[in-house]
Amino acid sequence: MKTYGIAFLIGIGLAFAKLVLGFFPLFNIDDIIVFGGAAYLFTQRKPGPWWGIALLLVIPSLILIARFLANLGMSSLQEGIGVGWFLSAVLIPSAALLGAYFGRRRSNVAKQTQESSAPG
Repeated sequence: MKTYGIAFLIGIGLAFAKLVLGFFPLFNIDDIIVFGGAAYLFTQRKPGPWWGIALLLVIPSLILIARFLANLGMSSLQEGIGVGWFLSAVLIPSAALLGAYFGRRRSNVAKQTQESSAPG
């Protein structure tokens, strides 16, 4: 339970980072690096299901993006305003899920869990 709380708090920090990085158009490469890297590092160090941790890391940012896009409206998106934020709504969860998946595969936490549950 403690892992989920920490993941959510880190997710809130990542949402603030997204707010700052949203004003620097780097073709959303920064979203992939920040969220994928955070999920990779977090799942290597904390136990828990990798997909749950990844979702808790991205939920605050997705709420921020949804609010931003709702304020812009569809007409602005059709004109090309806010397309970067729309792409972030797809790239952030994708990067976090991939980062968490590969982080868990290479982690010592997963190996220790498997060893402790092995018979013998």
